[in-house]
Order: sequence, then structure tokens, then C-alpha cells
Amino acid sequence: MKPDARTRLTPSAARRRLGEELQKARAVTRLSLNEAAAGIERSAPTLSRLENGKTVPRLVDVRALIAQYRAVATSSVANGAEERILDLAERARHEEWFASFRDVLGGELTSNDARRYVEFEGAATTICAYEPELIPGLLQTEAYAAAITAIFFPERLDEDRRRLVEFRLRRQQILQGDQAVDLHVVIGEAAIRRVVGSSAVMREQLSKLLGIVRDGQPKVTIQIVPLTVAIPAVFGGSFVKMDLMSDEEPGVVYLEGREGSQYVQTDDIVERYQRLFEELVKASLDAEDTAHVLEEAIKRLS
Repeated sequence: MKPDARTRLTPSAARRRLGEELQKARAVTRLSLNEAAAGIERSAPTLSRLENGKTVPRLVDVRALIAQYRAVATSSVANGAEERILDLAERARHEEWFASFRDVLGGELTSNDARRYVEFEGAATTICAYEPELIPGLLQTEAYAAAITAIFFPERLDEDRRRLVEFRLRRQQILQGDQAVDLHVVIGEAAIRRVVGSSAVMREQLSKLLGIVRDGQPKVTIQIVPLTVAIPAVFGGSFVKMDLMSDEEPGVVYLEGREGSQYVQTDDIVERYQRLFEELVKASLDAEDTAHVLEEAIKRLS
């Protein structure tokens, strides 16, 4: 587990990890799902959902399982493991921040797996993103986000679009505080030149990026890849590569297309996208030149 994993562990990640711990303990006892569930007077489907991280755990059930497994095989829950398991159970009972955005996640303005994305995002320690066409969501101003939402969903009610913008801005809190995620983005120059909303909207958006580059924001790195760069890594569309808290997971690559999105967690593909991102970083402008491009783009909008 990475050093800050316990601090930043999200409820959904805690549920998954709790389930893994309980599965391992039951495997040592050699109890079947039905036998273990009957031992705590629960149904097999209930225990299955708990082991798969699909339900909010009851502390009484977790404690009962620990006691049962230890009674069958002392080694099933080693010394110190009980405290870790109960800590996971406590964390798993907290409500996700996006619970208040059920209307957004269950609506027509987000893809079916938007919830899955923010769960990965919240469980990430490092995020590397390449966006050739737009300013990445984690760095968007409210006005820019509203303009993008209006472009993609012109037929929707103003209230629906407003809620989506609120949701997008709320995601940006992972960049704040002592446990902020490390964010490194490479933005295509086209995204800087394209006027979204209005000149005023773009000036504000580019000024925000310039402020981060010039004055610095802890754990946020922004680079621009010029239009003149033509290497394989710049073609093929945007992607996001996240390193997760668990050392047992290789990370995840998120690919978004016109017909849907895809999550990939196989080692070879995650490593391939890591290499692609490294190639993009090498081909992109450093902080000083990125700042100059942003300043020049802002002047053109004046």
C-alpha cells in the first residue's frame, strides 16, 4: 500500500479492499460461501456482495466473520489484520462525495460509467492525461465548463447543464489539500487556440492555466505540445493513465471515443500508454515556453 493510501482511500475503494481481505480469510478456513454466511446468520448472496465490494458493510457482520474465521483457523486473520479490516469497514461506510450528484450520474448528460471514472479518479495517486482538443476537465473554469456543456447538450434544460458543471468542478477538489493527487497534463496547442464560448471565456481559462504554470500549484504540471510536433504519440486521441493506491493494481488507462469509453488495466497496455505519455512529455514545451504560448494566446484574445 502506498504511503498515503490509508488517508486518501475512498469508500468504494475501501469496500473493494475489505471484500478482498474477507475473501482471503475465508479461503484459509476453507468454508464455502454458504457455510460462512450461515455462520453469521446471513444469506450467501449477502456475503457474496460484501466480498465483491458491492454493498455497504455492517460492522456487526464484519466482526462476526472475523470471529468465525478465527475460530475455524487462527491464521485466517493474523495479528494486526483485525484492526486493518475494521478500519476498512469503517471507511467503506462513508458516503461518496458524488452521492449528492445522483441526478447527474443517473441522467442523460453523462455516460453510463461516469461513476466508475470518478471512483478511479478518487483512488488515484497520479494522473497523467493527454488532451489534444479541449482543456482537461480537472483544469476547466466554470465558464469554460458551461460553454462546453452547452455545445454538447444544447437541447437540455439549463438546470441539467448547471448540475453537470457543478459536478465537473467538484471533481477538482482532488487537486487540493495535503493529499492532492499528482496531475501531469499535456494539452494540444489546438485546444489553446480554439475559442470555446467567447473570447472572454477563453481569456479566463487560459489565464487560469498560465497562473498554474507561472505561480505553481502543488502537484500540478501543465505542458503544451505544439501543432508542429508530428510523432506517433500525438495521434490517436486523448487518454488518461492513472496510478492507483493499491500496489497490487498496475493502474488504469481510460480511453474515450465517440461511441463510448474503455478502461484497460492489463500490465502491457498500461505500460505502453506510460511510454506514450513519456514521449509526449519529451516532445512538449517546458514550463517557460508553455507560459509564453499561453501569454501569446491571451494577447490574441484581447
